[in-house]
Amino acid sequence: MNEITLAELEKFILSELWPLKKNVTEVTSLNYDFIISGLDGFEFMEKYAIKFDVDIHEFDWIEFFGEEASAAPFSLASYLFKRFILRKSEQQMLGLPKLTLGHLVKCANDGKWTHPSMYV
Repeated sequence: MNEITLAELEKFILSELWPLKKNVTEVTSLNYDFIISGLDGFEFMEKYAIKFDVDIHEFDWIEFFGEEASAAPFSLASYLFKRFILRKSEQQMLGLPKLTLGHLVKCANDGKWTHPSMYV
């Protein structure tokens, strides 16, 4: 079996999502740099699993992408205040662990999802 490379994963991501304005590296975060959240993250991971034959049955998409955002006006006002007045980063606001492309390459080569904390 051929090893999956970062370049192959990047090509797949760009076909499913969009290009970034910066270089893609192993530490590029799917959820923060590509700004993927909620069900969009779940749907992307399903396509990733099919493309690279990865067993993701133990993947908790809410842990990495969060729940679907509320469309309530208060939620939007709260988000805008925290993000642009308090200058909090997306990661600070959401508190979700990063899902890096390097980790996705490793999982693709292993053929199964493993939690990134297993390698810390």
